[in-house]
Amino acid sequence: MKKDILGFQKQKVGEVELVKALTDEGIQMGSIYYKLVNENANIHIGTAFKKNRALVSGGGKKPWKQKHMGRARSGSNTSPVWVGGGRTFGNQRKNYKFQLPSNLKKISVISLFNIKFRQDMITVIDNIKLDTPRVKEFKDLFKNLADLKDRFIVVVLDKDDNLKKASGNIKNVGVYSIKRIIIRKFLNNNRIFITKDAIEYLNKLKVKINISKEKKKPSKKEAPKKGASVKS
Repeated sequence: MKKDILGFQKQKVGEVELVKALTDEGIQMGSIYYKLVNENANIHIGTAFKKNRALVSGGGKKPWKQKHMGRARSGSNTSPVWVGGGRTFGNQRKNYKFQLPSNLKKISVISLFNIKFRQDMITVIDNIKLDTPRVKEFKDLFKNLADLKDRFIVVVLDKDDNLKKASGNIKNVGVYSIKRIIIRKFLNNNRIFITKDAIEYLNKLKVKINISKEKKKPSKKEAPKKGASVKS
């Protein structure tokens, strides 16, 4: 499948061939789900913390003897039933981060762009190069391609400092490198611009995709014809 490359005046400047995985095959919703769970887990800051009875200060001496005191027995003032004691099953600091296999990350990116290409939400544009890190220069590039009040994403091969600074103060615009795709930013965005270099990088990604084929149902045995011998 071929896709037109548009210039910044909305004119056609060339074509790019998309690999089969981006158009026909390769959609694996499970990989997108796992990548999304991974991203959410990696930004989860597990700093909630409560002191349990082992961490509360005190508790070195038995408050009173076991018997003949006329009140409930007690062994430590760090007990959770005491005021100022430890918290039973209190939150402890936890690291929620985990890593995904590199092949699964690549499959999730290809599956994501496959869906967006099928829904006609992606526009391939010429490579972006800014001389200065000015917002006005960035807006002048995209004023003919999109309404800057709308939300859209620009995907480039490598995000340089000028591009990062020029797009940083625009509210509804996100610029991302194809080498570091954040799935959750793309799922709720219906307008994506991707540069020529980025789409060529995507075409060259080598992944192992297992496409499940439907198993054919076994055909029913034909009834034997009259006069034919039937094996017992």
